Amino acid sequence: MAFVMRLSRRLGLVIASLVCFSGCAHVHIKNATPEVLPVNASGVYPLAMDFSVLNSGVNERSIVARVCVDGRAFPMKRVTRGHYSYEYRMPADRVSVPYFFEVNYSRQTDAGLQHVHEKSPTYQLSLSDHYALGMDTQRGTPGTVVTVIGRGFREGDTIYVDDQAVETKCVSSTALRFRIPPLAADRRYSVELGNAKETLPVGKIFVDRGIIKTSPRALEIPVGKSAELVIGLSCSAPGDGVEIDVTTDIPDAVVVPDMFVRNGKSSTTVAIEGVEPARGTLFLRADGFMETAVPIVIYGTEPEKR
Repeated sequence: MAFVMRLSRRLGLVIASLVCFSGCAHVHIKNATPEVLPVNASGVYPLAMDFSVLNSGVNERSIVARVCVDGRAFPMKRVTRGHYSYEYRMPADRVSVPYFFEVNYSRQTDAGLQHVHEKSPTYQLSLSDHYALGMDTQRGTPGTVVTVIGRGFREGDTIYVDDQAVETKCVSSTALRFRIPPLAADRRYSVELGNAKETLPVGKIFVDRGIIKTSPRALEIPVGKSAELVIGLSCSAPGDGVEIDVTTDIPDAVVVPDMFVRNGKSSTTVAIEGVEPARGTLFLRADGFMETAVPIVIYGTEPEKR
């Protein structure tokens, strides 16, 4: 008898476990509405919900979804399987409202048909008149001017490229401008809009390699003399300017000064001095720009020049 009672208790625990398992959450509700939506002229904003059925006992045809906004319930429209939406008209005197989702459905259990009501946490929908819609280009070389389009822009708004603050010009309440900073090329970087209160996503921009041009393209310098070399960029220098790194395979034969293109400028001029006869190359490099090679000849006599 004792064995039978112990067995009965064990079977009861197993049955209870099965009932608990079948009674666990069958519909997973997920809020698919952004926390902040941009203000629009119509005043209508979509509230969206995704859910997934986790048990085959759920009758999908019985699923009814509603959204409760500010104390009022509204039926949601099924857009696709597992995705519901409702177009909510925000009162003119409100910029935020609380809301939550609820789902009613039927499921088949060992005890028969069961009607279930599930409810999501309460969320807050907020509207903003300060946002970015995008950029007028998705790629460019360092120094390229990019325009950000949006709404509610004001002085103090700053564009960040790869978390680096860049010089930003507020053209109007709907347009900002910035230059792509010197960054490693052939990569895509995130662009954000920030101020003292918030940081908003703008998009991504691909940085192409800029071009360094020189005039003349090759140098011929007498020993003890110097010649001017003009370094030009394919765009105006952004940020703090562009530093040109110069190396040469004839370091003992030539004196090369520091090369730097100031912010907003697209060129600079330097004097290259010849020290002793030699033939070689100057290699010009800068972040975000292709390398440029400048052939150079340092000569002492006319025959050496030839």
